[in-house]
Amino acid sequence: MRSRAFFFTTVALIGAALIIGMVVLWQQRPEKIVPPTSQKDGIIRMNKTVRGEVIQVMQSAKIITIKDVSTTEEIQIAFTTETKFVDEKNKSVESSLIHIGYTIEGKGESIAKNAMLANDIRIITSPEIIITIPTENTVVTSPLLVEGLARGMWYFEAVFGVEIIDANRKLLGKHYVTATEDWMSESLVPFKGELEFKKPTTKTGFLIFRNDNPSGLKEHEKSFEVPVNFELSSIKINVFFNNSKLDPAFLCDKVFPSTREIPWTEGIGRAAIEELLKGPMEAEKAADYFTNINPNVRINTLTIENGVAYIDFSEELDKAVGGSCRVTAIRAQITETLKQFPSVKEVVIAINGRTEDILQP
Repeated sequence: MRSRAFFFTTVALIGAALIIGMVVLWQQRPEKIVPPTSQKDGIIRMNKTVRGEVIQVMQSAKIITIKDVSTTEEIQIAFTTETKFVDEKNKSVESSLIHIGYTIEGKGESIAKNAMLANDIRIITSPEIIITIPTENTVVTSPLLVEGLARGMWYFEAVFGVEIIDANRKLLGKHYVTATEDWMSESLVPFKGELEFKKPTTKTGFLIFRNDNPSGLKEHEKSFEVPVNFELSSIKINVFFNNSKLDPAFLCDKVFPSTREIPWTEGIGRAAIEELLKGPMEAEKAADYFTNINPNVRINTLTIENGVAYIDFSEELDKAVGGSCRVTAIRAQITETLKQFPSVKEVVIAINGRTEDILQP
């Protein structure tokens, strides 16, 4: 009896121990595996990796905005002093190295749909040249300060060329920029320069950087253009008149320019003709300039297409203008005033839409 009671007691104790053990194991069971997250202020944050082209850098705010390569959405990447930055070769770099045009990859915590706090930022690719001053479509004046970074391949003896042109591709100024650090490097090397240029006649233009190419081979030429704007309050144009002193024989078709300064306008061709229709000013008359165009002539329309200027006048242009010499002089005044502009190679004159039976001798 005693041995049987001992047996049942032992079995009961073992069973109780097993139950307790199973309860403990249940309480210590692992939670369901989920992606790494953190929660703060009720916001669930997930680890995230993004990649894209840098379109804005705000160093003071510690925010880099990229255009995502897969979705093309704009994503803001915030960084701190703890964020690790590395270049294409995984070499540690400063955040100030990141510029517009770089392709970067950010890894960190998603803090909103299109925002993240980065633990690591890696440069994937960087352009050969970056212009920091001036930025695109900035209004520029002479002398112009130019700054940026370019890879060593752009330089020769620490310099390469820069020029500025107007919207008609007319050269306004040309100089060079100089490396401010050792230029014999595969990395981006900072440069600086100053460019003086003539007064432009168009509202827009381009700053063009050209690599120094000592080989002279075309396949080694590189260039980079930055669109710029010019601040034009006024512009100088020429109007063409006959002049009895400069042409005493009066050859009819021989006309001479007189320079005037007028307010800037996009329709510079029309503005020049309107100045011509005013006739000579007092100072021009004193210098023996005179016009063969009737007073009170108005411009109906002026269009320029494929190098041809089509200009239509009111009927006053053709009133009482008999004589082949005077007709020739009128045509010469109008034609030369318009052809001073590079976009005009030929001029067609009309009166109220007619081109055939006008300005007859």
